[in-house]
Amino acid sequence: MRAIAFTLILLLPISWADEVSHDEKLSSESFAERQKAAKGLIEWAREEDSKERAEELYQRYLNSEDPEEFHRLSKVLLEVHFEHKKDAIPQQGPGFIGISMDAAQIRRGQLLEQQGAAQPVPDFGRGVFVRAVIPGTPAEKSGLQVGDVIVSIDGESIAGGIPSDKLKDIVGAMPPGSTITLGVERGEEELEIKVTLMNGKAIPALRAFNEEAVVDQEKAEQLLREDYLRWLASQRIAKRKLEQQ
Repeated sequence: MRAIAFTLILLLPISWADEVSHDEKLSSESFAERQKAAKGLIEWAREEDSKERAEELYQRYLNSEDPEEFHRLSKVLLEVHFEHKKDAIPQQGPGFIGISMDAAQIRRGQLLEQQGAAQPVPDFGRGVFVRAVIPGTPAEKSGLQVGDVIVSIDGESIAGGIPSDKLKDIVGAMPPGSTITLGVERGEEELEIKVTLMNGKAIPALRAFNEEAVVDQEKAEQLLREDYLRWLASQRIAKRKLEQQ
């Protein structure tokens, strides 16, 4: 029993010493030492309560006076703090719902109506007809369906003129991460569907008429990581300004 206790006592200072050495070597003149120190901190942060330890490293980043150290810490935080924070950080880029609107289909519908077609045709001037729901987008996650007609955004009608252009303009002007409420007509039902917008830059431009839109998941992750690093730098700048007041 005494041997076990003695062993534990010995281990504690060793663990603490390792942690301190990682911190000290973040600004080492040796690139290899800096890389090793950053890797050690990432492993340390993931050992136990990663959220709590990541927050400790975040505070150290905010307070560091050494340019090399806080530069290295930003890379460490991208690995251990980003996952806890990414859903709350402000994002840059055009907002995007994740639906496809077929202008040709709308024209066909209007033409059928003029010819007195027997089948009912939606009044496309009242809203946006959902031709397709792109997989992996907010539209799919929120439950929007093909055939839905979007008639309002946050209670404001998009009827009149070209509703699809209105929807694009309103949603595209909102930052990714914004949550909006869509007024939707689904057959005889009137629904309100909440949608949290994604970054439209993660949808590659389509070059062919029959090409299906898809989410570039790697691009979406890259954009979010870039947003995180911008947010991280802004927090440091804000803290410095506050201290100078």
